[in-house]
Amino acid sequence: APPRIPTVQPLLPQAERLAHTALAAALASTAAPEPWVEQIPAPDEDDTAQQHLYRRLVAAIADYRLRQRVSGQDPLGPPPEDRTVDEWQHLSRALDLYQRARIDDRLHLLRVRREADRERLQAAAQQAAAAPPAAAPPAAARPSRPGSAGRPGRGRRTGPRRRR
Repeated sequence: APPRIPTVQPLLPQAERLAHTALAAALASTAAPEPWVEQIPAPDEDDTAQQHLYRRLVAAIADYRLRQRVSGQDPLGPPPEDRTVDEWQHLSRALDLYQRARIDDRLHLLRVRREADRERLQAAAQQAAAAPPAAAPPAAARPSRPGSAGRPGRGRRTGPRRRR
């Protein structure tokens, strides 16, 4: 007998709509349609593959939440003790993998930016070291004390003191 292929139920239309709305909100940097969606990192604006994965993950979790009547901030809620435990574990793994991948992507981007900044600063330091030193202004142009320019006696008051 051929191997049995499990059938996949289509997602609820409400879950698909919520996923579409969540993706639009994430790309526009506006509030998510439901608080639990905030727990899922938003995809990059220019990465359609990430957007597709985000929409599929949000739709699958929304479908599970609607069918199992899950509420609260946690996307999947506590682990169930009934026949849906396999589905919960599958979604939990998918959510973990997606979150780790997004974190790894962001860390890689930070490393690339840091390396580019380091190279830019090193090039600027090398240019500054190669440039001749700037000449100091002549002594006559420099005031002897801060705030003493143009006053007789190098900034000291001459004459009797005034009483207050």
